[in-house]
Amino acid sequence: RRGETSKDIDVVVATAAPAPIMEAFTTAPNVEAVTGHGETKSSVRLRSGMAADLRCVSAEEFPFALLYFTGSKAHNVALRGRAQKRGLTLNEYALEKTDGSGQRVACADEAAIYKALGLAYVEPELREDLGEIEAAETGTLPELIEESDIQGLLHQHTNWSDGQDTLEDMVQAAIDRGLRYFGITDHSQTAGYARGLSPERVREQHQAIDALQKKLGRKIRLFKGIESDILADGRLDYDEKTLAGFDYLVASVHSGFNLSEADQTKRIVTAVSHPKVRILGHPTGRLLLSRDPYAVNLSAVYAACAAHDVAVEINASPYRLDLDWRELRAARQAGCRFSINPDAHRWHRRGPKGVVDAGGCRQHDVGDGNDGISRAKIALKMDSWPSIGRESIARPSSSVLPPFDCPYIYS
Repeated sequence: RRGETSKDIDVVVATAAPAPIMEAFTTAPNVEAVTGHGETKSSVRLRSGMAADLRCVSAEEFPFALLYFTGSKAHNVALRGRAQKRGLTLNEYALEKTDGSGQRVACADEAAIYKALGLAYVEPELREDLGEIEAAETGTLPELIEESDIQGLLHQHTNWSDGQDTLEDMVQAAIDRGLRYFGITDHSQTAGYARGLSPERVREQHQAIDALQKKLGRKIRLFKGIESDILADGRLDYDEKTLAGFDYLVASVHSGFNLSEADQTKRIVTAVSHPKVRILGHPTGRLLLSRDPYAVNLSAVYAACAAHDVAVEINASPYRLDLDWRELRAARQAGCRFSINPDAHRWHRRGPKGVVDAGGCRQHDVGDGNDGISRAKIALKMDSWPSIGRESIARPSSSVLPPFDCPYIYS
């Protein structure tokens, strides 16, 4: 389901001959230890420390096993409850009638299981029991964000700071992937650990961007941005003259994670009030499996972003996935816009498909008929401004670039 973290790996195989598959699985080169070995199920610990389980089933059982092991647990429980109300029992092996006949309902795939339960097919990314079953029943499930929905990106780095690829290579890769616009946001001067740009280097980079834009013409629109560190008191780390030269800023916290909630909140609210800030980068500062979010009043942050028309970033780096999808509903209800970005440092890892898939950004809101949102893993298409500065924020034509206020919300 492309969640944030995984504690183990489940592999399901449809086969009439499980023995050779079990043997290959338990003797694979990256297996450190076999923790269980049976005729149809085996468990191993990989050298990475990850646990992995293999389950072999018949072709008839495969759709049910796939559904069960995909999860989530809450979604599976809800489906089983629905089956019971319809005189059926659902488990990882079959869908059976409960009238004592033991008759099984044949299902060739997952879609057939949902159909037997009176539901439209629910994509794996939506299976969280947060409104998707009700939407599947009423035919109001949303489409998922696809690679083609990503028209451009506004947060990535080049080797001017800590990126691995050149400005030219990053932009060419964006063109090759069909992007229409591309913002360059290397680190600001406070980020010495990331070769942050001094004011002099900012001017040099802007000259390079201008020259590249002139060379490329209308192939792609380039924006001069920066990922500006938010200082402890909420100031940005350039003087106003330097800030004036940017098209926009991604304002991010990279230090001072242990400030009190009140001070951290004041810091961020102050930063997003600056007229050059267009995006609040990775809003909670979390690093999955290594750093918890800092203490901050997100309701106050959302209100400030909405008031100043600053987009809240959905940072699709697999190390961040920040803002957490569970927070998107509250941010949307506060009136926030969203910017889906890869925080890319090299292109071969973080193309548009990486933003959509690996970034956990394939999910849309599911409508519940009341406030229009019962959950929110993704609320909007990729967003942009035709002119990024706040002083010029006319909405672009949807035929050119999707506007910010173009949510996939079904109510």
